[in-house]
Amino acid sequence: MFIDPDIKLPMVKIAWRLLQKKLGMRMLLDVIPLKPELIKGSHGRLPSSEQKGPLIIAPKRLVREQINMHEVYELILEVFNNE
Repeated sequence: MFIDPDIKLPMVKIAWRLLQKKLGMRMLLDVIPLKPELIKGSHGRLPSSEQKGPLIIAPKRLVREQINMHEVYELILEVFNNE
């Protein structure tokens, strides 16, 4: 979990929020930052090779050599509309 670095004593605040939840109170779990620059990772990164890319398992009639990202939605609709 990512904890907001601006919070003083974050573990105390998390414990307080969890206690509120246990007691049935409605509360906002506001210990996670909303700043996108704090989140690191590979989201949206293209694969380094085709073999490491995403895989779509579909009926044989829909199999093509390569499918562009923007064609996936249409492919899913085509599969469910034909059944």
